[in-house]
Amino acid sequence: LLMDVGAEYNHYTADITRTFPVNGKFSKEQAEVYQIVYDAQEAAAKATKPGATFQQVSAAANDVIRDGLLKLGLITEPSHVRIWYMHGLGHWLGMNVHDVGRYGAPLQPGMVFTNEPGIYIREDALDNLPDTPESKAFIAKVRPAFEKYKNIGVRIEDDMLVTATGVEWMSRDIPRTIADIEAFMAKGSIEIALQPKYHRQPVNVFLEHSAGFSLSNPGSPLDFSLPVGGRTVRRGHAHVHYAG
Repeated sequence: LLMDVGAEYNHYTADITRTFPVNGKFSKEQAEVYQIVYDAQEAAAKATKPGATFQQVSAAANDVIRDGLLKLGLITEPSHVRIWYMHGLGHWLGMNVHDVGRYGAPLQPGMVFTNEPGIYIREDALDNLPDTPESKAFIAKVRPAFEKYKNIGVRIEDDMLVTATGVEWMSRDIPRTIADIEAFMAKGSIEIALQPKYHRQPVNVFLEHSAGFSLSNPGSPLDFSLPVGGRTVRRGHAHVHYAG
């Protein structure tokens, strides 16, 4: 599940993307693609400093993705990287999500931009390549890897503030590593079963939890069962609204 989320505070905007495995655990193939994107994002951050250009920062991420795709067997030469990584590294951020600014200008302290590399193994990607001998040769070589990784898409996006000494990750507290995401998902949801007296069939609802446990309506027909479905369900705070 890829979530690209914007928020505003005091007229300034944020732009964050996270990619989570819907079942709470990355498969081997998902983790391999995710780690490449993660490493590309780290490389871009390390290249960020006053005097560097956006193009140099982008190239640092692009190099990591290129090498990763070559290792996975999804490309056969560097020029193929755009088949799976179709967009640029990011954009300026400020009072607009895509704020104004010159991308050729050297970075200066106080500038804010998004760092958002991605890899998208689209199911129809090979079908949409030009019908040329070169494309057919490429498809034949990458087909085994494509079948292994198809339908996996990953983007990680964070908001970066250029400082006098490098960069500050403004969204650093949001889970980003594979381990942190899996740990967050293991404890970050609560399953609520509504009683049959209110519905003909039970309905499962998943809510994010916060510390403490209470209901906005003490008379709500909610059954907080521990455990549910063979796993522990965390206690949380739920504001429930339902039609009587």
